[in-house]
Amino acid sequence: MSGEVFRTGEAVRIIDGPFVNFVGVVRAPATAAGVVKVEVGVRGRDVMLDVDAFRLERVR
Repeated sequence: MSGEVFRTGEAVRIIDGPFVNFVGVVRAPATAAGVVKVEVGVRGRDVMLDVDAFRLERVR
């Protein structure tokens, strides 16, 4: 699991996996398993993804 803690409402970028370089918003912080719920826009629709925390970086 990543050492970073992501908070609800925070903008993040996916840095690995099939959605690499997508930017989204954290909708639920990491679970005990290290999975963060992230909402991203895909083809004009908002989609909720479960993303491992180590695959995310904070957008600055």
